Amino acid sequence: MATTNPLTAAVEALWTLLEASSAFTSAVATGNRIKLTESVANPLHPRVMPADFPQVIIRTHGHKTHQYTDSSGSEFWKRFTIEVKTRDTWLANNTDETDGLLDLEFIILRALTPWIDTMEAITWGSQSPIKDCRLLDANEGIKPDDIHKGWKVVWQGLIHFYFDTSSLTPA
Repeated sequence: MATTNPLTAAVEALWTLLEASSAFTSAVATGNRIKLTESVANPLHPRVMPADFPQVIIRTHGHKTHQYTDSSGSEFWKRFTIEVKTRDTWLANNTDETDGLLDLEFIILRALTPWIDTMEAITWGSQSPIKDCRLLDANEGIKPDDIHKGWKVVWQGLIHFYFDTSSLTPA
């Protein structure tokens, strides 16, 4: 990948897996794939029309860091979610059957089947920084006061990155 860091490479790899699925590309229009790694002024459409759904976004959340895991390595764990927003926010918050959400969730699960091998193939310099990948429970990501109201977490993964500490020192 042409990116400069493995965190962005992981997000790009998830998008690549999704977009390699013809079922996904048929279900989610290109403009409704909200890519936060692109330089778009406001990727979350503030005013939407029915054609703007479903929307899919990949977000990163929190991390756990150990600067010196051992004598020469540093590690951190990063959580990634794939979230979907359907046409009717209230119904999407209260039932999974609305607007084909379960169909889209299954399409996403199928598209991400090879995610572990894809992540472990990411390199950074001469390192293969991804040492472990785990699926996590995808709890509902909806809170009434959430700025991103209406988004449902349909997939959640945790990635363990490990680096030679000396390679993290800025040049």
